[in-house]
Amino acid sequence: MPNPEITPSTKTVHWLMEEWARRLAEAVESMTQERPAAAWNPTGGRPPDSERPSSWECPLDIAPGAALYVAAPEDAWREIGARALTAAGMEGGDPETTRGTFVEILNQALAGLARSIESRNGSALTLGSLRERPALPEVSKWHLTEVRLGNSVPLAIFLSFSPAVEEAVLGLADETPAAESAEAALPVKPDSRTLDLLMDVELPVSVSFGRAELLLKDVLKLATGSIVELNRSISEPVEVAVNNCVIARGEVVVVEGNYGIKISQIVGREDRLRTLQ
Repeated sequence: MPNPEITPSTKTVHWLMEEWARRLAEAVESMTQERPAAAWNPTGGRPPDSERPSSWECPLDIAPGAALYVAAPEDAWREIGARALTAAGMEGGDPETTRGTFVEILNQALAGLARSIESRNGSALTLGSLRERPALPEVSKWHLTEVRLGNSVPLAIFLSFSPAVEEAVLGLADETPAAESAEAALPVKPDSRTLDLLMDVELPVSVSFGRAELLLKDVLKLATGSIVELNRSISEPVEVAVNNCVIARGEVVVVEGNYGIKISQIVGREDRLRTLQ
């Protein structure tokens, strides 16, 4: 008989928090080059007021009033942000830089969670800008995720979400896509020495705004001021290729006077293989 205490709402919360822990671990690893242990603690908890935790709000367009809330005590954002700066060769950053680096990790983790919700919901989802709150939001419950890097003590990251988020994905946790289940079943060996040797390999990264085919006679006519129309509209994302293999898509942004790409989608394995053909 099914457990009467396990309601669809409870399953949804479990799924959301497990996805959040996974996406948070991926984001931390991408910035620190360390694979953390991140796990949701179902016993919950609340950010300690005595430590004046920082908190952020991220709206979602999945439903009216939908929003995600993240809170982190100072020891958590300082430790994770500092490790990310060290991995980037910027050890000893000031608190503002350290905090900004941690916020970038949160952005990546929340974007990953949004993609998970998209795949379950079967429709596009737009993630709003992450904005800091002057005080902790009044929410019914905080969910605790503990992140451990190496031999460090567990670092507490708290997540909460508005009722609209839970209702929008209610019952979706009951079904797991077959492809995702197969991927989860694959053995993971983060301590592989072979993988460690490959980590320092430099690969060429390029961004494609589009392509065009021209006749040779038209190519010979090109001159300063000529315009070549590409096969991609201005609203479509650009492609990010590593070693001539498209791995992601995103939008063009400007970072301190330089062009950059904000990743909005990681290309699936089958699509990556097609780009190599």
